[in-house]
Amino acid sequence: MGERPPPLLRRSRLLAGESLSSLLARLVRLNHYEVPALLTGLCLGGQRDNLAHPRQSATYERLAALTRISAGDLYRATPHVFARVLVPPGIEMDMVRLSINSDMPLLETRFASKFLRPESAAQYCPACLAEAACHHLVWLPVAASACPQHECLLVTGCPQCGAEVSVQAIALARCSQCGADLREGQPVLVTGDDHGLFVQRVIQSWLTC
Repeated sequence: MGERPPPLLRRSRLLAGESLSSLLARLVRLNHYEVPALLTGLCLGGQRDNLAHPRQSATYERLAALTRISAGDLYRATPHVFARVLVPPGIEMDMVRLSINSDMPLLETRFASKFLRPESAAQYCPACLAEAACHHLVWLPVAASACPQHECLLVTGCPQCGAEVSVQAIALARCSQCGADLREGQPVLVTGDDHGLFVQRVIQSWLTC
């Protein structure tokens, strides 16, 4: 497993509802890593794992040491938190041990690819970004299509060039193609659609329960 690394010189807490990939993107910027792979190497420490969907307890331990955020909180910022909701009954799930008495379910790739948007083609609420620049985990499920708080549809592209935006771009509120500020996007308001907003509130509450 190797020794735990010392904490990063510049750290940040997880913002409300933030995804792990978003936190990592912000840490790359905070620590002025010109090559994001430098942080990836620190987080993995030679292990083979996917930082967007960590499956190994050693990865969570290294992330916890680097960020000073508990392994449990880091897990709850990953797509694995949707496993109990998205995996059909009767299918046995792999587990990851976060502590002696904490085994948490892992979301298999076949279900993630079916029910979640790819991180390279993410969606976001410009009003949420204006309040706090980060990618919200609840924006990943395909079933999530609106922001109940700001009563608007989620945006799926850059407001200037129309290119797809990644989770990392959303976390930095900047289009990686043209550099446009993603907070300037103009979403479609659905203020009068009481039924649609109610359905979205129910779906998103169910996904994050």
